[in-house]
Amino acid sequence: MKLLKSIMILLLIIIAGVIGFSLTIDGTFDSSATLDMNVAPKTVQTYVSNLTTWDKWGVWVQSDPSTKLDFSDPADGEGSWYTWDGDSIGKGKLTVLELTKNSMGTQLEFDGMDGGNGYWSFTESSEGTEVTWGVKGEMGMMGKLYMLFSQGSTDIDGSMDRMAGKDFVQGLDNLKVILEEAEAAKAPSFVFEEMTMGAMDIYYVHHELPMSSINSELYDSSYDAIGAYLAEDTANMNGMPMAIYANWNEEDSSSVMDIAMPFASNKAGNDQVLKGSSYAGLVIKATHYGPYEEMMPIYMAAEAYMTANGLVQNGPVTEIYVTDPGSEPDSTKWATDVYWAVAKSAE
Repeated sequence: MKLLKSIMILLLIIIAGVIGFSLTIDGTFDSSATLDMNVAPKTVQTYVSNLTTWDKWGVWVQSDPSTKLDFSDPADGEGSWYTWDGDSIGKGKLTVLELTKNSMGTQLEFDGMDGGNGYWSFTESSEGTEVTWGVKGEMGMMGKLYMLFSQGSTDIDGSMDRMAGKDFVQGLDNLKVILEEAEAAKAPSFVFEEMTMGAMDIYYVHHELPMSSINSELYDSSYDAIGAYLAEDTANMNGMPMAIYANWNEEDSSSVMDIAMPFASNKAGNDQVLKGSSYAGLVIKATHYGPYEEMMPIYMAAEAYMTANGLVQNGPVTEIYVTDPGSEPDSTKWATDVYWAVAKSAE
């Protein structure tokens, strides 16, 4: 009896010591993963914010075939949620707390365990979108004890990163495959033509500015300035409006471009509206149909065409806006002819 009492006292001392030690451990954690995807930020966010898609790419649900899911109606947007109930993953709930243009915040709840706050960011990149998915929070005593014994570390954040980080990585990999395959399936096909482009007499407004400053107002103000300067020569316009991109630097987000209109006029130009000639020489040409802000696919297709045919870009890109938006309100019908100045590769 005395031995049993001593054992009980010893166990209580050990338990008290472990609990006391756990109270000294910092329970905060922040685990995440980041991956570039060759799709637009809006496409990724729209797909991820629809909670009915999570079982298609999420690792946790896929790991337990017994899982039963229940969704709010609607199942996307702020306030939407879904619950899960599985033999191995247990019960829980995810709720969308915040949804902005380039981010999403969620709340994670687990029955009998500490929860956390999930976070997403969808940042435009040279690849398309840099996607970050993570979770952060603070563990209670039971959570810290679990991590202490299961992971053998007092580094809670490091232990969480080892446990959850690999699932975030795998989930983003799954998401990338799904979205890029879907994008490829709907991607338009472009017919490229190698040709010699002739020079045109143009009047233009020169711009050196951040890419983020290029918008419809910039085009409108430039075309208005050209039209006002050549008012009496309006009948001598001999082509459609265009933009000539001399430089497009993804690293520092800078650009050098001319917004131009072809005119036959004797006017010499002024400080704002300059007179010159458009590029002349070997080009590849293709036509894009649709809104101007959705032209990334044609540029990606052009890069692939040049690589496959031993060509390199050695001059500006010229966009000629064939369709007048004022006479055709349906943006899906807008045609833009795009010309890339090229040369044969030295390799």
